[in-house]
Amino acid sequence: MRSTTFPVAEGPSSGAEPDAVGTLPEYAQEPAVVAALGVLRAGGVTLATVPGRKMLYREWHSAQGPQGAFVWPGAGRALEVVWFINGAQDERGMRTRNTRSVRAARNQALDGVASVFQAAGWHVWRVESRRTATRRALRMDVTPPAEDEPQSVLSEKEAEARVAEFGIGEGDLDEAVYDAANEIAARVYLPLTTGRPA
Repeated sequence: MRSTTFPVAEGPSSGAEPDAVGTLPEYAQEPAVVAALGVLRAGGVTLATVPGRKMLYREWHSAQGPQGAFVWPGAGRALEVVWFINGAQDERGMRTRNTRSVRAARNQALDGVASVFQAAGWHVWRVESRRTATRRALRMDVTPPAEDEPQSVLSEKEAEARVAEFGIGEGDLDEAVYDAANEIAARVYLPLTTGRPA
């Protein structure tokens, strides 16, 4: 997520700014953001409210702070969706004893967000940390379906039936993708390093 768009605890000093619900005011009219917020509302997902007034740090990082989903424009057509818990979108600065329960809650919330977008035909990529021993969801990257693309999502049961129908064993698909990536890399890099065609 771009640090330049991160909402800060210090709101405008005039107190006249409206609250930002689900996204920052500068993105609130962007069509993709509007569509994403519509999907979240239709799915009953709680949207985080970033107050337009000044808040003390202890208020921001408490039950009075932002809670729920918050959307930012990402690269290209992608949007980034984070989940605020007690004013924080991640675990930085948390006491270790609280990390496990907050991590589990954020993982579950972002899984729910993914399901809502997938049911609406959006493409979802889960962004997770590789630095932790337990699963740690950081955010969702989502893109709306293309206008000419049919909005259909396979259920888990349908996907399992297709896998069985084609005889794909567990891990086979990952292995095939890995092999294909290595083959492409070899075709690209071998000529560069040896001067000979692959």
